[in-house]
Amino acid sequence: MDKECLKQMLIDMGCDDEVMEKILNRLNSGNVKELLNLLKKERCHVMDEYHESVRKVDCMDFMIRKIEKEINQ
Repeated sequence: MDKECLKQMLIDMGCDDEVMEKILNRLNSGNVKELLNLLKKERCHVMDEYHESVRKVDCMDFMIRKIEKEINQ
């Protein structure tokens, strides 16, 4: 993978500078296994954030349904 393409993808997914630097260093050194491990670790972090966001949306939906139910009674 081209370095600039990877860098843009990391920016697009919201990687912080420290993580981005680590990943790009692994690419530059040719250490593909460590590169993949870092990408997988970052993916887990993004998934944790996603699940937290889903939980918040679920809570909001519950509040909305509850209030709508109270209004319609």
